[in-house]
Amino acid sequence: MRNGRAYPKGYRYIPIESQISTLSNLFGVDDRPALGYSKNTGRPPSDGLFAVLRSGAFSPSSHHFAEIYQNVCKSVAREIGVKVLGTSISSFIRFAHTRNTLEEIAEIQNGSDILIISAQLGLERCGQSVDYARKDCSISRRGEFCLGTLELLSIAITHPHRFSDNEGLGVDCAGDSADKHGFPASPVLRPLGNGDLVLSSCFSDGTSDIYGVPTGFFSPAAQRSVELKRKGRLPKLAFAV
Repeated sequence: MRNGRAYPKGYRYIPIESQISTLSNLFGVDDRPALGYSKNTGRPPSDGLFAVLRSGAFSPSSHHFAEIYQNVCKSVAREIGVKVLGTSISSFIRFAHTRNTLEEIAEIQNGSDILIISAQLGLERCGQSVDYARKDCSISRRGEFCLGTLELLSIAITHPHRFSDNEGLGVDCAGDSADKHGFPASPVLRPLGNGDLVLSSCFSDGTSDIYGVPTGFFSPAAQRSVELKRKGRLPKLAFAV
């Protein structure tokens, strides 16, 4: 469903090499695998290629996946000064379809700390409920999956103008689940218009014309590449978009 909300007028796509460099410099992770991989990707059927941090890029304080992920999100939010209101990052849990797809992408990209994904930043799924977007992505023939908090915080770092205007389209971080007063919810990321970026939560069955659901794409060809790699038959480079 489309409506009057759109990306802010000042938004422009940043070349993938610059995105990788920004994340590498800010968080001290190795950019060489991602730079090498970015040179061997085709043209994406989306808003573009985006560099995002892998959840295992930071030294974890726990071997429990949920706690590792929550700690990474807290670190990134704190680094860029995101205000967390009305929710707790400690309640965030990866949606299974998103987690599984990103693990496959990381496998194709040889465990790089910075992953390259093809994505749309909410406009294609503007006004949809999180529940609907999750179900639709899980059966998508395009290999579509909902982006979570970490992916969208990464994109907020490399594309600050995407979140520069409180009249622009906010985003549901539908790749994560959260708790809101004991009911199913998902994190949402929205600008206040004064330079502040706020992370809060909303009920996952609701719809709003001021939010969209950003998603990534993992092509069927790339999915077959995962199967080939596991069988030891994958070429040195494979596309994941």
